[in-house]
Amino acid sequence: MNKLLPAGALVAVLMALVSPRPALAHRLLAECRLRGDQVEVEAFYDDDTPAGNARVAVLDAQKNTVAEGRTDAEGRWTFPAPAAGTYQVVVNAGAGHRAQISITLPGGKSAGTESPHTPSNLSPKPAGQETGASPTIHAGPTRAEAVRFPWVRVGIGLALIAALSLVLWFFLQRIRPPAAPTEQEPAGDV
Repeated sequence: MNKLLPAGALVAVLMALVSPRPALAHRLLAECRLRGDQVEVEAFYDDDTPAGNARVAVLDAQKNTVAEGRTDAEGRWTFPAPAAGTYQVVVNAGAGHRAQISITLPGGKSAGTESPHTPSNLSPKPAGQETGASPTIHAGPTRAEAVRFPWVRVGIGLALIAALSLVLWFFLQRIRPPAAPTEQEPAGDV
């Protein structure tokens, strides 16, 4: 009976490791791009489907609402670029789906002067961004990076499950009681 206790504990630990956790299915994400004198917010889920009809609020550093609206069926909403600075974009698609990202506007309407948002007054473009593309103005991964399938994490998870299965198999082989010897019939009368 004592030999089964460690096996039971090992099984309990393994079950805890592989038991389902709260899923992040349909995690809401957002991306912001500067397009001329407009900011485009694109809300989407981690399976790359658009978050249509989601509420969007843009807040300044003092948490005052600068702009608000709703995404269209494609998950997009645009608003006029406010003055240069850092803002919080809060996207709420309901049912607990909420995303908040920080954006930094390098230039714009400030103190009554308007300056166009041209690539010359923006910070250098990230490597790999094509010449005609609008720059992202938020911290964090782009949409393409965010919805990429996590092959590395899947591989690590499968390797961990395989290793734990081998450990359990070897452990169970060691604690198996030896088989009882079988009696043979006496040789003689046939």
